[in-house]
Amino acid sequence: MGFGIIAIAVLLGGPGTGGIIGSDPNNLDFTGAFIYGGVTLAAAGMIFVALRMWKAGWKVIAKI
Repeated sequence: MGFGIIAIAVLLGGPGTGGIIGSDPNNLDFTGAFIYGGVTLAAAGMIFVALRMWKAGWKVIAKI
């Protein structure tokens, strides 16, 4: 299961960011790549928090 999650990340991360940056070597813009990475990280964090709240409720310390 872990390899499946990593495979999805590798599949979406590399080519997706390469497509955002562009192929013109004289005009590489990394701002879109930074935004893509930040939004992806924020979405993953929200998913983890939602799953944590779903499994343990609003308790700060809980054995899951």
